[in-house]
Amino acid sequence: MFIRVKRRELSYRDSESRSESRYSLHFVLVESYRSDGKPMQRIIKYLGSINSDDLQDRSRRHSFQQKLHKKLDELEIDGHMIAALKMRLVRILLRH
Repeated sequence: MFIRVKRRELSYRDSESRSESRYSLHFVLVESYRSDGKPMQRIIKYLGSINSDDLQDRSRRHSFQQKLHKKLDELEIDGHMIAALKMRLVRILLRH
C-alpha cells in the first residue's frame, strides 16, 4: 500500500492571480496487485485534498494532516503500515 499524490492546477478567476501558480494536492490510498501477470492498482480510500494557499498556512496544513491521520486510523490495517503511511504524509506535506 502507498499514498498517491496528484497535483492539479487550479483555474484562474482573476487576472491578478496569474503571476502565481495555484494548485491542489489530492491524496489517495492505493494498493498494488497483479492480475494475469500485469501490475494493477486499486484505490482503497480517497483521503482528501488541499489547495496550495492552505499549504502555506501552518495551522491549516496541520489541521489537514490530522484529518488524513484520522482517516488512516479508521482503516483496518496493520499498525506498522499505518505508522509508515503517516510518516510518508508528513514528508509529502513538508516538501510542498
